[in-house]
Amino acid sequence: MKILHIQYAGDFPEAYNRLIKNNGKENYYGQRYSVNSVVQQAKSNISVMVLTLKTEGYRVKLENNLIAVGMNKNKTDYTAIENEISQFSPDSVILRTPDHKILRFLRKRQINTLPVFADSFENIPIWKVKTQLRHFMLARELKSKSIKWVANHQINAAKSLKNLGINPSKILPYDWEHSDNPSNWKKNIPNNLTEKKIVIFYAGTISHSKGVFDLVRAMSELHKFGRDSILRIAGKGDEEKLINCASNLGVSSQIEMLGLINHEEVFSNMNESDVVVVPSRHSYPEGLPMTIMESLMVHTPVVASDHPMFIGRVGLRGSVVFFRERDSVDLSEKIVSICSNLDTYKKMSKNAKLEWQDLNLKLKWAEMINKWISNPSVDLSQFVLSTCDH
Repeated sequence: MKILHIQYAGDFPEAYNRLIKNNGKENYYGQRYSVNSVVQQAKSNISVMVLTLKTEGYRVKLENNLIAVGMNKNKTDYTAIENEISQFSPDSVILRTPDHKILRFLRKRQINTLPVFADSFENIPIWKVKTQLRHFMLARELKSKSIKWVANHQINAAKSLKNLGINPSKILPYDWEHSDNPSNWKKNIPNNLTEKKIVIFYAGTISHSKGVFDLVRAMSELHKFGRDSILRIAGKGDEEKLINCASNLGVSSQIEMLGLINHEEVFSNMNESDVVVVPSRHSYPEGLPMTIMESLMVHTPVVASDHPMFIGRVGLRGSVVFFRERDSVDLSEKIVSICSNLDTYKKMSKNAKLEWQDLNLKLKWAEMINKWISNPSVDLSQFVLSTCDH
């Protein structure tokens, strides 16, 4: 049997060598789990290829039955992609990026395909013609009889597939296997919380669409409340632009750029911070950021934007509060509000465990894929959106 995993970006050989060969640290939640799941497929006498579309070009045999191929980082060459698929000649494909051209190619070649996404598909304004067309083409492929299931990470992202006209009876909300849990963490809440310097943490890509520039602008508003603050930022992206933004706002001394840190350090920073901020703009195609779940796991309250993928899914226990996207003043007010009442903060921290538990789903990523690989006609109807749409 031959199984092909197609993903949009990443460096699978680097992750394999760091996590599997050298037992190193994760860069993000679920990285070891997902890489090891693919490795275990290869060890079960399945020939596996991981094809990455946006990365440095490479072709590496990692071990028996497991190869990784990286395409050109600067251009999506569909002819080259189709050639790689044809040469490998897979029995089944796990497609981890919503690409209608690849879906169409796989359908025409009658290759079993399981789309597994971590994206949101919101209603698109009529004037965004190109995006409308892409969604139309994607929907046409996903509605095909050749696609039995369409998976997406967490409930709200799964619900967004309905905007493409996908029947809820074929939509599978899935979750990652959790290697850690709230019982392993204790939150030390200082008695002078309402007076001390507020410690804020952000983890993720440094870009405008992720809202981190809005967060930096919020730092310039916090002094109006008479509160000192420090913002620690973990991640890569437009670092230089962000540093210039902070300098122009006069808040450079309040920003600590941590760079790309391992996952254990992310957890520790979250736990030691007073607030974790997830400021994603609506334009960013979020599923349910693991940053939210991780912060709740370590008992730290979250301030999140009113992104459609967050509203109605998180915050039901009061451990997540929302601000208007792009509104740095509202964001600063929410941060100060959380840290201005010790009793309220303690309640938010205590309820974080319950909220974390609420967000866990039964269907796990690897379990879902392995069941489907074993039998593409497998009945997964007990996990479909219509059974957990609440």
